[in-house]
Amino acid sequence: MEQHPKHIVIIGAGASGLSAAKQILKISPQTQVTILEASDYVGGRIKSDFDFLLTKNNSSTDDTAAKSTIEQKHGIELGAEYIHGGGSVLDQLVMNERRHNKHWTTESIFITAQGDGGPDPHPTEDGMYGAYWLGKEGVLLPYDSSDADFVRLNAAFRSMEDDHDGYQETKMKDNKSNYPDVENLSLLDYLKQNHQIPDRMMGLAIAGYSNTAGCSDLNEISYAASRAYERHWNEHETEMDVRLNSRVTMSGVVDVLLRDIHVNAKNRVAVRLNARVTHVDYSSFSVHTQRTRNKVSNQENNSAPLVLITTSDGVAISADACIVSVPVSVLQDGDITFHPSLPQAKVEAFQMIGMRNAVKLILKFRTPLWPAHLQSVVCADSDIPEMWFRKFDYDTTTTVHVAVCYLMDQAADALVQRGQEEATKLAKLQLQRMFRITAEEMEVSFVDSTMYDWGAHDSIRGGYSFPKVGIRPLHFQDMADSVSDRLFFCGEHTHLGAPMTVQAAMETGVRAADEVLHSVILVTGSAVEYNEITGANAKTPSHDGGSAKAKVPLTRFTCYGSILRSAHAMVMDQSFALCTTTGVVLVFATLAITWSFSGGSSGRRTISGNTR
Repeated sequence: MEQHPKHIVIIGAGASGLSAAKQILKISPQTQVTILEASDYVGGRIKSDFDFLLTKNNSSTDDTAAKSTIEQKHGIELGAEYIHGGGSVLDQLVMNERRHNKHWTTESIFITAQGDGGPDPHPTEDGMYGAYWLGKEGVLLPYDSSDADFVRLNAAFRSMEDDHDGYQETKMKDNKSNYPDVENLSLLDYLKQNHQIPDRMMGLAIAGYSNTAGCSDLNEISYAASRAYERHWNEHETEMDVRLNSRVTMSGVVDVLLRDIHVNAKNRVAVRLNARVTHVDYSSFSVHTQRTRNKVSNQENNSAPLVLITTSDGVAISADACIVSVPVSVLQDGDITFHPSLPQAKVEAFQMIGMRNAVKLILKFRTPLWPAHLQSVVCADSDIPEMWFRKFDYDTTTTVHVAVCYLMDQAADALVQRGQEEATKLAKLQLQRMFRITAEEMEVSFVDSTMYDWGAHDSIRGGYSFPKVGIRPLHFQDMADSVSDRLFFCGEHTHLGAPMTVQAAMETGVRAADEVLHSVILVTGSAVEYNEITGANAKTPSHDGGSAKAKVPLTRFTCYGSILRSAHAMVMDQSFALCTTTGVVLVFATLAITWSFSGGSSGRRTISGNTR
């Protein structure tokens, strides 16, 4: 039983932080939770834009779409987009909502990128398929091409999980062991040494695998860890590759988490936006001066606080424990100072994970300039490594078509340097070359573009994590481990089975919450929640950070038209409202405490949502 009401502070309001809050508030009926988010919206790398598709005149005759009601609006994903694999916590959430809301449908996706498990062997039930553009040769290969080098490359990626050197047993049984013989092997080494992939296909390997994996350089990506991810996804998922209805988008997932937090909270939760944490002291305040203590806002209870969290605006909040749910980039850059310093092993482990830029450039058209059933193209030796195509029907007279350009790391940085206008011209030229579109046809159809640069997002700074060469199983454990039963860590990069995805983020949030419930709040029985995490449809329940599968890359990549558009628009005295996609208003009352809240594949994997 709980000794007294506890107060838990969660740093970060992305998928992992929200999942942690939901879990704690559901299991512990007295615990109070404060979520501190550095940006002006909730959701992290889930971000959906409900305005872009309606801007300017989309039809040659009228602007019907611009007059559409909110109920009719379609959203475009700037962040996480694809849901890869069934049986995960994310899949369970979607299925639960589908029972109550007609809009929670999904669209099947043809997986083209090798990093996502592509190419699929057959088109989707709607006849959608993918292709591969060889930029140097000017050739567009179909997904089922018999080109010998293309077949060889796909076979090499598919055989990764079948290589036997004892890795899986080592990882599962002894986290302190190295990867046998392959610890320092890169993906480039694997393709060149093990499979003799010709140079002609290396551009396709970069566009189809590296771009999805989050790093342009195959020589930086750990082969051993990548293979471990592949095995985890295949062992703990069922085959499924989908995208949420564009009237819901991935932001609907955030809405549901917020709704569930509200239902469970009973006025025991507060969310503060534009609250950038700069200092976390978990030394029981032993070194703080009296002046600092006088500024601390603390709950009125008889327990001594164990953690002091300070934000950039000078507000100090005390808590019984703190869950750190920020991107690994924020930890690597030292934005948060910890006292005492974090264990050296944890600091070193964070450096074994990379996180590079991610960009989505989205072009809007009046008419499609690509084959009717072509859903995506992986583009070798090109400025844009991946493109996919969508259409949005508003009514019988208005249809909007888009080409989504997805870039990571070096390709993303190069595009950002050009600026949106030049980047748009570049993408249009690449489309013209691939599909033999005339300049006149392009200008008649093209409407507008938008670009979102995740590297410029000050509290995220990139897409999602990738494993560097030399990483070992122990590094993953070190990243996930709590410190002194006061600091707890979650986020996709802390997943013990396969990071990189929205599912992974959500599952680590539940894992961190469970650790808090048992170590700090001293309640038992929350293990039942793991049934929700593993899911009845998962092939094999997993306890690697609470994941049944990890597959929504945190970025195939707006603020949600549904929630938290800005801090000042929502903070109202002692409560604030969250507008959802369905028009429902959720009112969150703040805690009765003294501090101020004003402020401000075969379906193998990826990030998507990926979220890609």
